[in-house]
Amino acid sequence: MTLINDLWNNGKEDDWHTALANYWKYVKPTHFAIEKEFDSLNTNFVKELNSEEWYEFLLKKHFATVDQFAVKALLGVNSLPEIKSIQSMNPDQLKIKDAVILIEIMKHKAKELNNKFLTSFWTPRKIDMILWSIHR
Repeated sequence: MTLINDLWNNGKEDDWHTALANYWKYVKPTHFAIEKEFDSLNTNFVKELNSEEWYEFLLKKHFATVDQFAVKALLGVNSLPEIKSIQSMNPDQLKIKDAVILIEIMKHKAKELNNKFLTSFWTPRKIDMILWSIHR
């Protein structure tokens, strides 16, 4: 498996797809159905939710969140402008401000990959999936 720093800075499209495919090797069989549901989530559906429906949606774990694995993986990306912020995070006790930084990094990387590879395939969720599985 490619190290995260090499993938992040020099990864070719095939490398990114291989890293994403690696994620599915680590999904427990009991979680496979919900993960597939995440993977095929219709974003327009989410955009149409009112506040009560949004909280119900979150309570059913339909929303991908950041976690300690994202922090630990991103610590291996030396070129990140946010590296000092990531180094100051406690991966086991993330704060809302930490989550905002992590989500912005994933959004930025997804946009960068889509521009680089001339696609709309990459999403912050897919970047999160790679970060979660990259060192397993």
